[in-house]
Amino acid sequence: MGPEKKIETFLAKEVLRRKGFTRKLVSPGHKGFPDRVVFVYGQTIFVEVKAEQGTLSKLQAKEIMRIKQHGRATVVYSKNDVKILLEALRTNVSSGI
Repeated sequence: MGPEKKIETFLAKEVLRRKGFTRKLVSPGHKGFPDRVVFVYGQTIFVEVKAEQGTLSKLQAKEIMRIKQHGRATVVYSKNDVKILLEALRTNVSSGI
């Protein structure tokens, strides 16, 4: 299992542990769409998962900015980023996401 997959699996397990759920998204014809949509604490956020040294493609960055104009999206690069995201959602802190 590659580093991104390990982080994505960790994200799904941690969200489930908090009584939420995630869905893997495939958007035919729309490359760059985030990997997961997360539903937890009564909130929804689109999440792109990258390895610690990973970088967003221009298309991914554009898609995330587009989503942020109408909702919430973020990128996680590590298990620690997942923990920070979930804590921010739990406390309903929207800064940066």
